[in-house]
Amino acid sequence: MNLDNLPGQLFALMLGWSFTVFIQNRANRRAEALKRKDKIVDKLESLADWVDGEISKDNFSSAQTETSYSGMISQIEVRINQLNSHVGRSIFDISLLSKLREIEIYSVAEKNIQTPYTIRETASDVIEEIETCCDAEYFGPQGKFALLNEYTSSLKGVILLLTVVLLSAAIFQFFYKHIF
Repeated sequence: MNLDNLPGQLFALMLGWSFTVFIQNRANRRAEALKRKDKIVDKLESLADWVDGEISKDNFSSAQTETSYSGMISQIEVRINQLNSHVGRSIFDISLLSKLREIEIYSVAEKNIQTPYTIRETASDVIEEIETCCDAEYFGPQGKFALLNEYTSSLKGVILLLTVVLLSAAIFQFFYKHIF
């Protein structure tokens, strides 16, 4: 085992592990954010079916249904806040949920025939906005490394230059220790 260049070897090892940990952490954060987004979408998709089931009950109570509906919207709002907090910035505007809050649930069940369809349509618009925001955040061209794509050829040159310099230093060190 050659311990002559131990600090250089340890530095290269730490650099490699640091890069690996960085990539893994980034992948884990992305996966968690997408999982949270999927839970929000599932809750939004289930709203219309839940309201439709409540309206079709024999003992329909508009007050209880409206209270529970408002509570479900509040839960979705909390989950969106958690998603924004997880990402580290506000990628989704919560004010779009106000469209869902404005939907009226009438006291007479027969007047609520269109309500599930209105909720489904509005929820679809909100889901589309959430999907668009998350796609732009995680799969769009902007990001921390987007500028690197423009300078890829320059970076390749810099990496090649750095490799040549390090290789030259290693060759010089070898000759200095073993030949001179």
